[in-house]
Amino acid sequence: MRVTLKVTRPSLLAEGVLSRRVSVVIRTVPASTIIFRSEEVTVTPDRETASGTLEPTKEAAPRGTAVRIEVRDASTDQVIAIGDSVLMVEKDDWADAPSEW
Repeated sequence: MRVTLKVTRPSLLAEGVLSRRVSVVIRTVPASTIIFRSEEVTVTPDRETASGTLEPTKEAAPRGTAVRIEVRDASTDQVIAIGDSVLMVEKDDWADAPSEW
């Protein structure tokens, strides 16, 4: 599954803005169980979007579960953006879930 991040800049000029490594996690609400996580992605000020791959964890979640999408700084784990959504398919025993997650 792919995730695409929209890159916003404080002004029209990209000068003075640094690149940042980020990751995305999707958690159930209110339990905060991580059901998907992404690889680290480099966000650069000269691009309007950045894309990465979301990998499922072994945690299950029924259809209709409220979820929170968190974009985190990869070096500090600080949350830098949040969005809320609803899981539209059941996430149960996904065959390709990484064993270490």
